[in-house]
Amino acid sequence: MTVRVHRKKVGAALTAAMLLLATACGSTDENAGADGAKRQFATPSGTVEIPASPKAVVALDQYSYFGLLDVGYQPKATASGYSDSAAIFPEYADQYAKIPKVGNALEIDIEQVGAQGPDLVLGNKFLNLDRHKIEDYQKVAPTAILGGAPGEPGIAWPLWVIAAADAVGKRPEAEALKKRYEDRAAEIKQKYADKLARLKFALINGGGGKWRLNLEESWGGTILKDLGVQFARAGITDPKDNTPEFSIENLDKLNEADVILYQADYAGKASADTQAIIDLPAYQGIRAVKAGKSFPTGNFYALHYKAALAFQDEIEKILKES
Repeated sequence: MTVRVHRKKVGAALTAAMLLLATACGSTDENAGADGAKRQFATPSGTVEIPASPKAVVALDQYSYFGLLDVGYQPKATASGYSDSAAIFPEYADQYAKIPKVGNALEIDIEQVGAQGPDLVLGNKFLNLDRHKIEDYQKVAPTAILGGAPGEPGIAWPLWVIAAADAVGKRPEAEALKKRYEDRAAEIKQKYADKLARLKFALINGGGGKWRLNLEESWGGTILKDLGVQFARAGITDPKDNTPEFSIENLDKLNEADVILYQADYAGKASADTQAIIDLPAYQGIRAVKAGKSFPTGNFYALHYKAALAFQDEIEKILKES
């Protein structure tokens, strides 16, 4: 899911088009809310002046979009493609189906962004900037690109969703969700300490005829880590290698795991690539699979607190029955 960020020069025609969009959509002052008040908002790429109470937010990434829904704020538009990773939290499926889209998450259509008349654009460091630089978005509306601070973990979704909520004046609500998540993690960690000490978990998915192991700094791995889960590492010792890839001939490395969780949608249906792996006789012969401890999870790409809380419940159920 990681998107490499590049920068290219944007031609004069595109620059002129952006100026026209900015004029057509109204100035930041006009869209800054009823009182037009503004404030300074710090991002890793610099401080941005944004509306104090933004009313029309276009969220260009999953973290911002779902993070805002978590705190009860409805963005005006977002990107398509989130369902490709089975990452749509069931509670939000209907809203996501109906909200206007401004292009694919990897190929944002900046004209469509402008057509929404936003007073704030939120994005993430994973945003593909091949086609448009941050400065191009700034010509449409104040734009805050979150993530990418020095020393920040590769997958720092808790920081990003709180920052998105802060941008729309909902930081207290996000902090309350964070506390609920942390309290729940501490509760599970204490209640099932004995089982967590002896069980090893593997979080896997398939792709291109191979399988990947997702460790502590992967999307779902961050939630497992906070619960005190031990990871089956398949011999991986490099702490920076958080999604190592293996051939199907190496499926026996999963025999280290007591519990295996594989990527699926919220109905339990695996993607074609992952299903191809779990259908293999070699997978069916793995110790955890034979013991009935191979489970689908729709929270593989948990990107926001409500999904993370659902993943905690899922893990508690497995621990309870193990």
